[in-house]
Amino acid sequence: MVDNEHFGNHWCLGPESTIDYYQKIIALYRERTGDGSYPEFIIASVNLKKGLDFMDANDLAGMADYLLEGMVNLRAQEPISA
Repeated sequence: MVDNEHFGNHWCLGPESTIDYYQKIIALYRERTGDGSYPEFIIASVNLKKGLDFMDANDLAGMADYLLEGMVNLRAQEPISA
């Protein structure tokens, strides 16, 4: 999470796997704010194939580096309405 109004998520492996997840975040956000607005999302999606290749090769250090790179990229993003 980036802050209370902007959500950052590095763990997206594809839109199909995260639809329910985002619907729940939006519902909770709207319940808490009560103003009818929606949260801003900042998404750094990873390449599932590349991640699976690291895991198939039992290259845990490579996988960790790959995920860390994604987190660094996510952290560097700025919300549109900052």
